[in-house]
Amino acid sequence: MLREDNRGHYRTEARVDGTKIEFLVDTGATAVMLSASTAARLGIRPARSEYTAKVMTGNGEIRAAVVQLNKIELGDITVRDVRALVYSDEKTGIDLLGMTFLSRVRWTHDRGRLIIEQLSNN
Repeated sequence: MLREDNRGHYRTEARVDGTKIEFLVDTGATAVMLSASTAARLGIRPARSEYTAKVMTGNGEIRAAVVQLNKIELGDITVRDVRALVYSDEKTGIDLLGMTFLSRVRWTHDRGRLIIEQLSNN
């Protein structure tokens, strides 16, 4: 269970392939989004030519590289084989826990709390 912060956002720490990452939970993000610097911490360094996906953000269109993460662990929840997008840090530098993760768990929003539960098929 996550509680919203003073700006109405939900933040959490998750382990991506064993590395702790601070995420902003974003139900409006199509995919898990990693900044290039976070991806590098995970050993993921896409070549410039791999930034071919077009992504619309609140700050406009950006290019991203499609990558596959082995697993994301949030507390006792584990989701394997998660598609993610890596983008240049120039825009925001924020890592988003988006729908390529959230669509594979059960989540509900209730009075300032975001409750995330494991589905049995992950």
